Amino acid sequence: MKRVMYVVCGIGLMLGVASAQQPPAAGQKVGLATSIQRGYANIKLNLTQNAEKMPEADYGFKPGAMPLGSASEIQRTRTMKSVSLSVSSLSG
Repeated sequence: MKRVMYVVCGIGLMLGVASAQQPPAAGQKVGLATSIQRGYANIKLNLTQNAEKMPEADYGFKPGAMPLGSASEIQRTRTMKSVSLSVSSLSG
């Protein structure tokens, strides 16, 4: 079920990007505000269409909480990631 949702969202996103790249009509300038408004309208349209396709039963989905360790464990993980990133950037 997650895979279907990812596919539907991905297709919607790709269609939004593709439709946002339409060239303006001949002789018409497109400014930043117009471009943002068109992008918003396309995203809104895609989300609305995808929401209409989604079954009612799936609207109640709530993801489970991620099991987290102690605060020190989380900090240790972050520290080790930053150290490994630093070492790998130096060796490359």
